[in-house]
Amino acid sequence: MADSSPITLELTGALERVIGRSHVTLHCSQEQPATELFRRLLHEYPALKLYLGRHDGDDSERFSWPRGFLLVRDSQMLPSSPDTIVYPGDRLTLIQMISGGVA
Repeated sequence: MADSSPITLELTGALERVIGRSHVTLHCSQEQPATELFRRLLHEYPALKLYLGRHDGDDSERFSWPRGFLLVRDSQMLPSSPDTIVYPGDRLTLIQMISGGVA
């Protein structure tokens, strides 16, 4: 079994304000889908459900990619796909997409 190495997830905007922290650390012993990371994040910080979307069912169900969010690793945007893999030791940033403009 691989050694456990935490994933550091930097939070921005409303996510940071809701939990009062700029980042969280989630333990990770092997590569896993990013959706598993989101599921665990919501389990540990349920107040984020308002922003990261609905999660129907129990914790064993697969969580879908939250709409309106980008996941970044080493300045590279990761694909918004349930197949996106994260690794032990990753430093990731979760960014809420915003839109706007002049009317």
